[in-house]
Amino acid sequence: EAAMVAPDGRTLEGHRRDGEAEARIAGARWDYVVLQEGRDSRPGYSVNGERFYSEPTLFFAQAAYFAARVRERGAVPVFFETWGAGAGRAYLEYAYARAARENAARLAPVGRVFARLSAQPDAGLLAEDGSHPSRRGTEVAAATIAATLFGPPADTAALEPRDRGAIVAALADAGDAKTPLPPR
Repeated sequence: EAAMVAPDGRTLEGHRRDGEAEARIAGARWDYVVLQEGRDSRPGYSVNGERFYSEPTLFFAQAAYFAARVRERGAVPVFFETWGAGAGRAYLEYAYARAARENAARLAPVGRVFARLSAQPDAGLLAEDGSHPSRRGTEVAAATIAATLFGPPADTAALEPRDRGAIVAALADAGDAKTPLPPR
């Protein structure tokens, strides 16, 4: 069985407030529960158009809360690292890796895979809105989550070799949660 609670842009705090995700976690037996916060919900502020990031204290608190609820149900929490660009990407890598480490959870490094593949001119990972994944991006994200849960994809998997290589490489370096907050 699989289920999804994914209103666009919802923070973990928003999920906790509305209660649907928590009810879904409590209402069934799960092996894994994948947790994701909306990718544009990074704490910080802007001055003259320049973005400054701050420690994601609220994200860490909510990550711990949901990881505990998942474990109470006998499941393994998995954090879905989202994608961003520049300092935003480094921020997301830091926040998700630290949340996974501090909560003895798994990290699905989707953002890192997207970063590796986005360097290629024909990456095609994002839809026309530049925010949501395209069909290919969705397939790459799903393959990354599957590899996080069950191990790297086989050479015979229905993936382009470059996708498989990016997933394997991202899984190898995803355990580095010591990344400092990106510079302002």
